[in-house]
This record gives sequence, C-alpha cells and structure tokens, in this order.
Amino acid sequence: MFQIATVILILVIGFFLFKGNSLDSEISETDTELWVMIETNDYFLSQSELQIENDVIELIEGKGLGESDGHSSGAHQFDFNFYNVQNFSQAKKDITDLLNSKYPNLNYVISDTYETTFDIIN
Repeated sequence: MFQIATVILILVIGFFLFKGNSLDSEISETDTELWVMIETNDYFLSQSELQIENDVIELIEGKGLGESDGHSSGAHQFDFNFYNVQNFSQAKKDITDLLNSKYPNLNYVISDTYETTFDIIN
C-alpha cells in the first residue's frame, strides 16, 4: 500500500513539474497591439510599402515579439499592425531602428492604437 501511494505521489509531482515547465515555454497571450502608420504620396499603396511591411514582419515575428494582423491603405496613409505583442517597447525600438536605417526618409508613427495621422481627405 505504501509503495502504491509513493508511486502516485511521484506521478502527481512529475505531472505538475512537467505542466509548469511547458507553460513557461509557451508565448503568453496579450491584448497589446502595435500599429505602424506610414505617410504615402499616393492614395493607395505601392510595392515599396509592401516591402517595408514584409521587412518589419520578418523582424517582429522572427523575434517572437508579435503576430502580423494585416494592412490597409488609402487617403495618403499605409498602415499595418501586430497583435499579441509580447514587449511593446522592445518591438517599437526594433522597428524604429530598422526603419531609420533602411528607410531614412520615411515618415511614420508607431503606436499601440490605430491613428489617422497622415490621412488627407480631399
């Protein structure tokens, strides 16, 4: 009887240790979003804006900092966003570094909410 109780106790402890370790390795879900709004000269996006978006997606998803949610364009603004952002400050810094080094003349805003910073309604 004592041996059965010992085996059960060991199994229970092992289960909780395994479960705890597996939860630590998973990315936690967050409500944090990150938006990148870029000023464009045209009403709709061009191939160059799509390249910028792809560069940023590779950076953020490659580092596990967030997941791409899509893009939109119009009224002289191109924007795209990420959800489940793990570290907003780090993601914003990394994106800023990338955009400033690769696209130094780009006019953009990074925020945790959608903004119509560059929209021009004619």
